[in-house]
Amino acid sequence: MAIYSLNIKIQSRGKGKSVIAAAAYIAGERFKNEYDGIVHDRTDRKDVVHSEIVLPENAPEEFYDRAVLWNTVELSERAKNAQLARAIRVALPKEFTLEQNIKGCVKTSNCLFFFFRFYTIFRLYLIFTKRECGFHTT
Repeated sequence: MAIYSLNIKIQSRGKGKSVIAAAAYIAGERFKNEYDGIVHDRTDRKDVVHSEIVLPENAPEEFYDRAVLWNTVELSERAKNAQLARAIRVALPKEFTLEQNIKGCVKTSNCLFFFFRFYTIFRLYLIFTKRECGFHTT
């Protein structure tokens, strides 16, 4: 069984963080930040094995597009020190199949929304031989 590991960080403009840059990194995709015009291209990532957006049933349909969701978050906050998102990283048991880990991540995402009203994007990625799940929430 894997050794338990949990890491939570707040992503804040005050610390020079961009949720668009984080979203591009998480998904291994390319996004333009509408707030500052910077393009973040992380299509070079090869370790992302699954990426998914988990939203409540009443969420706007356009939020299933990562670029729209995170640009909406970025533009909705005006403060230069705004706390825009939380990054949560959890080690997953390597004894579970990929499908079991995905189901566990979806259930965790649903709990994050139910208890904290966080919209959640998660990705599963491989680091060496460990399987980890990263959640990006707002």
